[in-house]
Amino acid sequence: MSLYRRLKSLEIKCILRAKYNQKVYNKDLYKVIYKHRKTKAQELNNMSRLLVHLEKCKENDLQWIIFKDWDHETNTLTKIFWITPEQIETWCRYSDVIINDNTANILFVKMTKY
Repeated sequence: MSLYRRLKSLEIKCILRAKYNQKVYNKDLYKVIYKHRKTKAQELNNMSRLLVHLEKCKENDLQWIIFKDWDHETNTLTKIFWITPEQIETWCRYSDVIINDNTANILFVKMTKY
């Protein structure tokens, strides 16, 4: 019911009363709300969790490279790029082999002939 924002208990009560045409008891409603309430860690979406993970990796190893770009008007992440120290090492050896686009969940591989 509250996928996009947290609804207040009174709003939930009104929605349930209108939908099921039955009396909704506060005690029962609060039990269900608290049972299903997400913690802060659970509220983070996949991208938030990814960003937190990448920042932790960067803190642990400064060779990680992370680039992010935000649309400040909509507070939306528009671009993200990261490369691990192992990928940097591999890229230095084989820089003409792999091109990837992480933001679109698609891996582009370009092989060149020697």
